[in-house]
Amino acid sequence: MQTIDIITSQNVTIQYALASVRDRLLSFFIDVLVLFVCMMLLVLLFTAVIDTGDFDYVLYLLIFPFLIFYSLVQEVWWNGQSIGKRMTGLKIMKLNGKEPTAGDYLIRWAFRFIDIWFSLGAVALLLISSTERHQRLGDLLAGTAVIKLAPWQTVSLEEVLALHATSAYEPVYTGVKVFSEQEMLLVKQALDRLKFYDNAAHHEAIRMLADKIAGQMSLTAKPEDPVSFLKTVLSDYIVLSR
Repeated sequence: MQTIDIITSQNVTIQYALASVRDRLLSFFIDVLVLFVCMMLLVLLFTAVIDTGDFDYVLYLLIFPFLIFYSLVQEVWWNGQSIGKRMTGLKIMKLNGKEPTAGDYLIRWAFRFIDIWFSLGAVALLLISSTERHQRLGDLLAGTAVIKLAPWQTVSLEEVLALHATSAYEPVYTGVKVFSEQEMLLVKQALDRLKFYDNAAHHEAIRMLADKIAGQMSLTAKPEDPVSFLKTVLSDYIVLSR
């Protein structure tokens, strides 16, 4: 399974699965179906209220632009999602984990004519199937990829609660009450990733996360052992929030 790392505002890296050819085809066909229904409704509406001789103006000024810019407008408006992507849980992201810019969406949209329309989808299918990040030509040029929104590595609250038995445990940092459950789950995910990928980059991410957590609790000294510190923070949170 190909994945991409997304860095959150808490400096925690979460791994997401990249959308497969099947995922993207399903999303595309949903969008085509929605587009077809909308086009038919627009045609029926305008033919009912305007003269037949004026329909060409409506066709060129309203219906064609709607057809051409459908995907671009949705992805810009909904931050990397169309109706099809929303229904299938997909989203466009930059390879560095940041949100794409309007220019990135524009590049992807422009190359749809080569990837999908002029080649009947052959170019897109070939590139998505063969590239490391499942990218079509527009993605390669924009530096984007399509991900599944459900994280590949997920942590449940039950897993967090199992970290430490609460009996006979005295919390060390009472300031952990300022954090939310979701933030503590992100800390747990970061520690889990370090176990799987024990390298300098992940140790640095853990150190930065520990410093940020300590700062939010107004601790004067930075943690000497970031891993032990974060494990203690999790245990304290469990005890104080139950």
